[in-house]
Order: sequence, then structure tokens, then C-alpha cells
Amino acid sequence: MYETEADIPLFVASGTMNRMHDRMRILSTFLGICGFFILFYYHHRANVDRVMRDRENGVVV
Repeated sequence: MYETEADIPLFVASGTMNRMHDRMRILSTFLGICGFFILFYYHHRANVDRVMRDRENGVVV
């Protein structure tokens, strides 16, 4: 992108930093939502397995 190290600007324009901040905010929101659903369905599956195991063993709650 730049031919020499001297061609690289010392500072980045504020518009570029704002775009990067927006992208990081979108990425962190997306990863948080994905993490929530992964944990939710993992624990849901574990609970269903526990209920089915207890039902087969005749445990009445």
C-alpha cells in the first residue's frame, strides 16, 4: 500500500477511526449475541437431557 515506511502518515483521519469504532461495536455486539445463544442452547440441552433421564427413572417432581 505504501512504498516506503516514510510514506506512512503519523496520524489517522478521524473519519477512519470513527468507521473502525463502528465496525468494532458491530462486531462486539454480534459476538455477544452469538455467545448468549450458544450458552443458552447448551444449558437448555443439558436441562432437557436431565429431565428425560429423570423421567425414564421414574422421578416425579
